[in-house]
Amino acid sequence: MSISPKIVVIILTALLFTGCGSAESNPPLTIEQIQLLETASTNPIQLQGELSEMFAFGSKHTDLQRDIMRGKLVGSIVQWKLPVYEVSLSNGVYKVQTKGGVRIGQKGMDLMTVIIYISPRIAEDQRTMELLKTGDMISFRGKVSEIMFRSFVIINPAILIRLKGS
Repeated sequence: MSISPKIVVIILTALLFTGCGSAESNPPLTIEQIQLLETASTNPIQLQGELSEMFAFGSKHTDLQRDIMRGKLVGSIVQWKLPVYEVSLSNGVYKVQTKGGVRIGQKGMDLMTVIIYISPRIAEDQRTMELLKTGDMISFRGKVSEIMFRSFVIINPAILIRLKGS
């Protein structure tokens, strides 16, 4: 009996959001860590496009190509804007899970799910996090700590980014 890739993703999402990779072990960021995230150059690789296509189940890319991409991404700082799926809070750190795909009718794109551990820097960050709803967009800058199960990118630590006009 074969399990469909969609079932695997649902099970892995449930495991990740119910405890695996818990924010409990993530203390809020120090001033030095925040300054590093604010000033470090960012990796130009974006979640949309080649990265998500490469790690998608049924992808034509090879394990070697995924390993090379993982090596380019893990440990680097990224700045992305993604749709929110869920938000939780533990010990002052917000855990945000993004939507794994963006669809309007039959059109859209498959995206890897991103789990982001965001430390608020100011009271406005905290208010923003508390007001987020499923489908809202979140802009953040953070360190890619790992890519798991070809489906999840873990960003830890991260900070909110306020884009001009938002």
